[in-house]
Amino acid sequence: MDRHDLTYLIDKLRVWMQGDGYHSVESFPVQGYSPDLIGLSAEGRYANGEAKTPDKFDTERTRNKLKAFGTAKDKDGTWIPFYVAVPKGHEAAMQKLIDGLLTETAHVKIKGF
Repeated sequence: MDRHDLTYLIDKLRVWMQGDGYHSVESFPVQGYSPDLIGLSAEGRYANGEAKTPDKFDTERTRNKLKAFGTAKDKDGTWIPFYVAVPKGHEAAMQKLIDGLLTETAHVKIKGF
């Protein structure tokens, strides 16, 4: 499967999030946008996951989704972890995009597959 294929990236994203203790639950809107995956930990904490192909990096919809998921907080005020899967070699471009959109990024994880 092509590493730039969205289905491939979502599959890898799911495995990555599961490895960090989040099992997939039915997606629901977060600040008006639905992430590709929502994970729930055994402790009841949520995480958002989004897969992006390079052709979608520089779109208004992507910027809006990254802002929505990257600024989401749990009801106790803690940042909700945000996982972003991109094709290998495109991590720096995504990091630059996120750095330009968000003031806090410690809860954002980017990984290339």
